[in-house]
Amino acid sequence: MTIKPNENYDGAEPLSPEFEEIAEFLATPKQIREFKTFTDLARHLNVSRMTVYRWTRDVAVLRRAEYLLAQNRLKGDLVARLNWERIVMGQVRAALKGDTRAAKFCQECAWPAVPFF
Repeated sequence: MTIKPNENYDGAEPLSPEFEEIAEFLATPKQIREFKTFTDLARHLNVSRMTVYRWTRDVAVLRRAEYLLAQNRLKGDLVARLNWERIVMGQVRAALKGDTRAAKFCQECAWPAVPFF
């Protein structure tokens, strides 16, 4: 089963349930995926691992995954912005305790690199 290519499909509309699961799998960071491997996902969908692999190459699935990924990035950016003050304060505390990575983060926030023209 493949998806009939539609040149106008931008990924905004959900796909059929199987293809939607594949797109979500591709768009989700590995650390938080419900299914960790193609094999696990194939078992869940009751298809072969090779079928899942082939579906991940479908243009519509890739467009949907790209759309979902963009939405996830926007949500992540918003969460970081809403909590930015707490994030920076945590980094300052860590830097004061000697964490050099936190100190570098604080330095980059306080004195961002300005390009010279």
